[in-house]
Amino acid sequence: MRAMLYLSIILLAVGFAGGAEIYYNLHEGWNLLAMPLEMDMRDIGDSLPIDAPATYYSPDSGYSVAIGSSSPCRGFWAMSHSDTACRVDGECYDHSVELSLFRGWNLIAMPDYRPDEAISSLLPIIPPAYLFDASSGDYGAITNFPPPNAGFWVLCDHSFSTTIDYDTAGFSIIGLDSVARDIALGIYSDGMGWRLDSCMLSIEKDTSFHINEDTLYDIGYAGYYYLYARAEGFYTEIYTTTIDDTVSIDLDPIPPLANSVALLFIGKQGWFADHYVLPDNPVNIYQDSVFVRSTLTDSMGRAFFEDLPVGEYLVEFPYHDPLFWHWYPDSIRDTFYFNITNTIETDYYECDFWDPIQAAAPYIYLYPETTSVVDVSLEFHNPGHVTASEPPYGDGWHVQVEPSGLIDGEFGYLFYEADYSSEIQITHAWTVRADTLEAAFRNLLAQYGCIGREIDDFVDFWMPYFADYDYYLIYPQGESAMVGLNISPAPDNILRIYFAIRGFDSAIILEEPAPPPSFTREGFVAVEWGVTTDAAEVEHRRERR
Repeated sequence: MRAMLYLSIILLAVGFAGGAEIYYNLHEGWNLLAMPLEMDMRDIGDSLPIDAPATYYSPDSGYSVAIGSSSPCRGFWAMSHSDTACRVDGECYDHSVELSLFRGWNLIAMPDYRPDEAISSLLPIIPPAYLFDASSGDYGAITNFPPPNAGFWVLCDHSFSTTIDYDTAGFSIIGLDSVARDIALGIYSDGMGWRLDSCMLSIEKDTSFHINEDTLYDIGYAGYYYLYARAEGFYTEIYTTTIDDTVSIDLDPIPPLANSVALLFIGKQGWFADHYVLPDNPVNIYQDSVFVRSTLTDSMGRAFFEDLPVGEYLVEFPYHDPLFWHWYPDSIRDTFYFNITNTIETDYYECDFWDPIQAAAPYIYLYPETTSVVDVSLEFHNPGHVTASEPPYGDGWHVQVEPSGLIDGEFGYLFYEADYSSEIQITHAWTVRADTLEAAFRNLLAQYGCIGREIDDFVDFWMPYFADYDYYLIYPQGESAMVGLNISPAPDNILRIYFAIRGFDSAIILEEPAPPPSFTREGFVAVEWGVTTDAAEVEHRRERR
């Protein structure tokens, strides 16, 4: 027979009775197919991008053009001019179908999916049957039924007819590529946030995880974990589990459609906790600043765009934070953007981002050498916005500052709070008992280079909020975890301090951070301190004020 590439098939049923969507990957040349939906074969060229009429084969009549109603029990040859993928929508058969075999070779199909059933258990064939293999260009022997949109060859030593009960209940996500293999699992601590382990799973199955974690977060999340499951050609999924729990790993295949983009949106909660998918969230795509199309993510946080011309696109994701829905049901916290490229294949992108955190009550102190007009602005490298400020931030602060630090004759500092997206450092921290916390803050701030009222202001503002736990961990953050700060004229020396601070009922000992570098207070000096926290903590503080 002609040089051909085998068809890789996935059959996906939609939610209406008797209806289905069938996905075909066609390859340039002749393809051996089957059509398990009701269709006039003379019109099959309107559904499949083929260049010649479909061709049946029968031992009694040889090859013939396929005309009339489709037969879900017959395979056929179809010519495609290129490698492509497509989807066919239609109605399933709602009645039994007749399957006739003749002495000799027969090109047939099975109208429903029976991956665990041997062909010879239902049909009187001489095993094995043969299926065309795209990877080698040869036929391969099979013993069980292939998917229902693949034709295959069987050999019989006598004629035979039987009635096949057409089981539409078998139409779920099925096919040669419907079972994920070589699955990479990444296991994370829910509460401490760090990656604990990774392993490989040979095939989808129910899997138990015995997890040993030396440091357990003791506030509500002890012994809880989440894991990523990734496999080539499948959507990544996130599962939650506990110690010795059993998880059913079952990934969904990415529909193989030409000129299509599959997207998965994942919020990575930078404040130590779990990662999660984002359902029912708007997704917009643009090309050259022109709106192209929009959709909503499904229950698994996925979006799919088909029939999309090849090219570069910008994906807009106006983020509705599930943590905030009970406070602000109609709010959009921040909008994230992703650059993607659509090719003639199905392109898959994991669009992940750090869940917005808060720059909580940073104070900015300015000490010019002479009374000066100073411009101060905040820069968000990822989506972010100011949520509170004093004096009002507007488009930035334009203020007059005296050498003593007095701003506009009224303010001792610039105050703001902001939502922004950033990864935070969670592996190094100082562990402090609650009864020594104030002294620890004073000592740490002095080591960094703060003096006088800068230290007093921090202690006066923050100590009332740290009264609920016996121990606190203080995680210093680097510049990458801070909101960007622009000051003009530029200070000669600038000190910026951000802490992430968490409470615990028992002592958690992590590797201590390196001592802070020395700070020189010469020339025009600017000092900023603040605390990075999560959304729930900000709301808690606002309620307590």
